[in-house]
Amino acid sequence: MSGIRFGLASYSGGSIPDTVWDDLNFDPSSSGGPAATLPDYVTINNVAHREFTGANNQYCGDGQELPHGYKLSSKLYPHIHVFLKASESAGTTGATFTFYWELRQTTGTTSGSVALAATSAALSGNAHKVDIFDATGFNGSAELGAQLTVKLARTAGNAGDVIVSTYGVHYEIDTMGSNNMAAK
Repeated sequence: MSGIRFGLASYSGGSIPDTVWDDLNFDPSSSGGPAATLPDYVTINNVAHREFTGANNQYCGDGQELPHGYKLSSKLYPHIHVFLKASESAGTTGATFTFYWELRQTTGTTSGSVALAATSAALSGNAHKVDIFDATGFNGSAELGAQLTVKLARTAGNAGDVIVSTYGVHYEIDTMGSNNMAAK
């Protein structure tokens, strides 16, 4: 118990937050798409990454079922983690990515897109990682087993080559579920 008391005592927010978040992330290195549009592979410090060039014409995509811990009927918030490849210019307009999404559930399919932009200042000032997310989000699923398919495309900006390390959605975690694997 003392570990719990210490943890709660050290929280400075006044009360324990009731919203907890997790990420459903996709790795561009294992994402698919037509060969002609896939971002280039590049190795940095012995790690393979995907490099979205300044031509603004590359994209990749992936899909997965929403995790069981996802809070039904809550919003999903697109995000990406990027950094500027060493020796590339941050340009004057940075780099903009379009995050396309499609959510399939038994009640139908919804889809949309949102722009996620990394400014030149952010790219040049954060050599290791720039976090970009959409604070508006989109309506998630009201049922278990919904399928989320996403596509990430570099669509604008005059920055040089940008590395995307992950892309995906932030989602709210539900409270304790049920003893039934197929229902909450």
